[in-house]
Amino acid sequence: MAVCSSSTCCDGNFDEKEKNVSTTSFLESCIPLPLPQEILDDIVPKAKDFAVLHGAGMRHKAKYDPDTLYFAPFLLLPSAFPRREFDRVVKLQPLINVLMHKIAHDHEFLKSALEKTIQVDDFTARLWDIYTKVREEGVTQEVSLGLVRSDVMLTKCQAGCCELCQTPPYVTGHQVEVNTIASGFGHLGPVSGSIHRYIQGVIYCQKIGGHRFHLTLN
Repeated sequence: MAVCSSSTCCDGNFDEKEKNVSTTSFLESCIPLPLPQEILDDIVPKAKDFAVLHGAGMRHKAKYDPDTLYFAPFLLLPSAFPRREFDRVVKLQPLINVLMHKIAHDHEFLKSALEKTIQVDDFTARLWDIYTKVREEGVTQEVSLGLVRSDVMLTKCQAGCCELCQTPPYVTGHQVEVNTIASGFGHLGPVSGSIHRYIQGVIYCQKIGGHRFHLTLN
């Protein structure tokens, strides 16, 4: 996999006068924005109904009602992301998964990494207490499963500065965080794609211009 060899070009930290090609940290939408209000009035209620009917529902924690179901928050339109960087992130993900798995099973590393954090952070301290008690009692499950989410953001890259920045759109994807997620929310990734495919169809019927989204199969 190609990597950037420069320490400054791929974080937007370069002299504006040195750029010979305009760069951006985001991509333009594939449909004209902003959407007319009459179209929003049409697709927003439809999108909410679709979300609830296709598994993107949740209970309100502060106002729990067994007879009431809310839709999980979602973006009406998907964010544009360059295919080149998406493919790189997909290839990188198995390595991140293995890394996180090995860290989660390395007691000495966890102890040295968290020994100061648990002294000042109550949440981490409680998790560490649960972890140590389970470890002392003995782990009975032979198989472990980690549900993790990798957060990736785009940064500007100076055109031609390295192997990754030879072609437009001159942005690179950077891994910024790894989070665990609740098992009940594992479905929100795939259903988000379903919501956007549905919205795409509704918008396409409005004939407002632009072109179809190229949505990933997640």
